[in-house]
Amino acid sequence: MSEHPVSSQPVSPEPIWRQYLNSIVILGSLAAIGAWGHAYHWSIPGLNKAHAEEHSVSEHADKPAETQADANHIKLPDTKVVEKSQIEIENPRQERIERLIHANGVVDFNQTRVAQLSVKVPGSMWRVEKMIGSAVQKGDVLAIVDAMEVGKAKAAFLSAMAELVIREQILARLKSIDGVVTERQIREAEVAFRQADIDLFNTREALANLGLPIDASEAKTMPREQLLRKIHFLGLPASIADALDPATSTANLIPLIAPFTGIVTGRDAVVGEVVQPSTPVFTVVDLSQMWVTLDVRIEDADLIKIGQTVHFRPDGRDQEVTGTVNWIAAAIDPKTRTLKVRVDVANPTTDNGSNLVETRYLRAHTFGTGSILVDSDEDAVVISKKCIQWDDDVPTVFIKTTPTDFERRPITMGIDNGMNVQILGGVEVKDSIVNLGSRLLHSQSYSQRLKGN
Repeated sequence: MSEHPVSSQPVSPEPIWRQYLNSIVILGSLAAIGAWGHAYHWSIPGLNKAHAEEHSVSEHADKPAETQADANHIKLPDTKVVEKSQIEIENPRQERIERLIHANGVVDFNQTRVAQLSVKVPGSMWRVEKMIGSAVQKGDVLAIVDAMEVGKAKAAFLSAMAELVIREQILARLKSIDGVVTERQIREAEVAFRQADIDLFNTREALANLGLPIDASEAKTMPREQLLRKIHFLGLPASIADALDPATSTANLIPLIAPFTGIVTGRDAVVGEVVQPSTPVFTVVDLSQMWVTLDVRIEDADLIKIGQTVHFRPDGRDQEVTGTVNWIAAAIDPKTRTLKVRVDVANPTTDNGSNLVETRYLRAHTFGTGSILVDSDEDAVVISKKCIQWDDDVPTVFIKTTPTDFERRPITMGIDNGMNVQILGGVEVKDSIVNLGSRLLHSQSYSQRLKGN
């Protein structure tokens, strides 16, 4: 039996660092734990943070109120800071304040003072007295028309007048011989007289409808020649009638009269031209009163009332005219989305260098701007609008209480005219209110409020 040979190579010894490995790991772990504990003060981080927050809240709650920031009281370091901040002060003042609504508008004729005149019966133009642009007075003759119907109406009146006179005389004679005639004859004479009186009334009304009134009772007492001349030129002014000869002139003449004082703005009449009642031949406009139609915003519509005073200034002119609201539309204009408001405006005269034609300040179809007075106070407490700073939805002002202290105070506002504001409550006339610099204090107040939160 053979034996295995034994190796003769020597065995290598274990490295020294491996012998101390376990000790190195233990020492390193202990060093890391020590560093962590030192960093977190030997406490668990989550628990420590919660504890710190709880401590902070408790500390803030226990802090005295006077040491917390007050957003309604601003204290600047010294008066030099106040001067550098350019803070200016004003005192409330008592004065008149108005609230005005501004709206664009257009001028037009007062349509109740525009007359388009035509003849009452067909005829031909016999004479034209006025031209376009002529100033006329109420009752002036614009033109004279030769109309056959007029001559017939005048003849009917004269015939009825003569018939009435005869019937009246017959009745009077029959009554004077009452014992000779029968009662029936007297009754028949009375009926005939009444019928003649009715016919005279009808013919007189026909003349009046033509614009040719006459007093029948006065006409009965006139001498025959005087009555014939009066009826011949009935309606014509004396200046024209006196120049005409009844023997050679027609009795068919009827004047076209101006119904009011104004200006002739339209004329479609030529001598000899045939005219009809359906066709206007003259247009007369009273320029002393004009209409201004304003376009008021929907937001301001509820503030408009009948009778409110309006100041209107035409574009390119310096002078204002004054009027009153006389009509408010029942609906919003679908094109402009505004409320139409009409104003009666007095139209003053202007000097055009001529005494022949009257000229007025306002001209139809011109544009301008109107100011509607919707509210006013004769003795209001007023401050400048730039004093006001809004705290959320509350209007406030800053009151100077000492040379370096300022207090925010809420106010109640009244009329606002864009520049000044009426104060109904919150301040007194003696208070010193910050004007310029109020926005700076408002920012400082807001900053203190953030710090306090």
